[in-house]
Amino acid sequence: MKKTYFILILVAALFLNACNTKKQQPEENDPSTVEASYFGQKPPGSTAEIFAPGTVSVNGRYEYAVSFSPEIDEMYFSGEGEDGVPHVYFSKLREGEWTQPEIANFTKGRKKNEFEAFVHPGGDRIYFAAYDTIFGDEKVWYVNRLENTWSDAVKLDSPVNDDFVFYPNAAKNGDIFYTSISKRKMYYAPNKNGEYPEVHEVGIEYGLHGFISPSQDFILVDARKENDRT
Repeated sequence: MKKTYFILILVAALFLNACNTKKQQPEENDPSTVEASYFGQKPPGSTAEIFAPGTVSVNGRYEYAVSFSPEIDEMYFSGEGEDGVPHVYFSKLREGEWTQPEIANFTKGRKKNEFEAFVHPGGDRIYFAAYDTIFGDEKVWYVNRLENTWSDAVKLDSPVNDDFVFYPNAAKNGDIFYTSISKRKMYYAPNKNGEYPEVHEVGIEYGLHGFISPSQDFILVDARKENDRT
């Protein structure tokens, strides 16, 4: 249940972040756009609701790590079925209707498992994690936008990948935030002219799976105090 609430809160937060990145566009306040962006659902209030039941939220599958494009016309999320194999799914808004979610397969079979894909706030890149052996070779990869498709996947050439890592997401200035699996800590890699030559601890006492806001004025984490089950 706690995971469910975190996922629902994250969906809302990511949607609001996407809205903020396109706030200068006139269609922002169009009620039909907002409704379509919620897969035909009425935007929730203060009470958490299941997101897109039967389409995104499917019985027998665990969904997490949701990300929208800045225009809110693409959505990416991770899902694991009963076999425990993670996939990145995507859906696109076409003529006011969302397409049926499909598996992205960014690495085209070069890696067995792909998950936790997050769209850069600029919309031109997606960072994701991929691996062959769980808790064995998780690394950060990315794809760049090529008009209506994505480039071949590239493993990030950075000290970020000197560790087993996942949950990569970027701020508007390009800084990458991620979680170290082995150290169970959050780190970030500053953007140095498109390169990431160094990494630093985020410095939060508790928390994993950090999602940074575009302007880095807040970060969402999945947190639990030491010896605390809440």
